[in-house]
Amino acid sequence: MRAANVKALRLRITDENMRKFILYSLKNTTPGKLGKGNILKQIQKLKIPNFVTNEIENTKIIQEFMTPFLEQVAKREQIEKEISKTDRTIDQMVYELYRLTDEEIAIVEKSLTS
Repeated sequence: MRAANVKALRLRITDENMRKFILYSLKNTTPGKLGKGNILKQIQKLKIPNFVTNEIENTKIIQEFMTPFLEQVAKREQIEKEISKTDRTIDQMVYELYRLTDEEIAIVEKSLTS
């Protein structure tokens, strides 16, 4: 199947919190990597609150719905930062243990990102 024949759902969401909400919600509903399967079906599975005709009330409903979720996302992001920092510290300790030169360190780090 050619890419031109594939129907795509395109969204342009400017609100960063809403993008995080949708991203992490989809990650929780999609088996394996994000993007596998029918994304429209995955979006339809998202739990969406009931809205009213008042825009201010809708904003309040959305914030109440997203707040606990975004708190969990913030915790996850903090843990990921701490893991990254710990990994860098361990790397530095290993470099010192093996007395690697700057050139050798650069080679090792380049091989890790490839």
